[in-house]
Amino acid sequence: MIGDAEQTPTDYDRQIARRVEVAVPYDDAWTAAVEYLRGFPRTTLLDQQRFYKEVYSPIRDTFQNLIRLGRKAGQQKTLDRLFRESKPG
Repeated sequence: MIGDAEQTPTDYDRQIARRVEVAVPYDDAWTAAVEYLRGFPRTTLLDQQRFYKEVYSPIRDTFQNLIRLGRKAGQQKTLDRLFRESKPG
């Protein structure tokens, strides 16, 4: 769903997947996102306000960079590990 409109697979490909692919390989982004989401309880993922505050907001500006860091390192890393390594200090 985007807003009140149910999205079709074609809508998703056009509106989401192609835009992601411009920034980072889609498969890398998908894998990292799924791994990240596994760290949250289902109740958080299903609650729009909690999802925005606890899941989306903390990484919205850094997710793309974290995926790139993992690719540059040439190894598989968990998103949690990338977060720790990307924090200053």
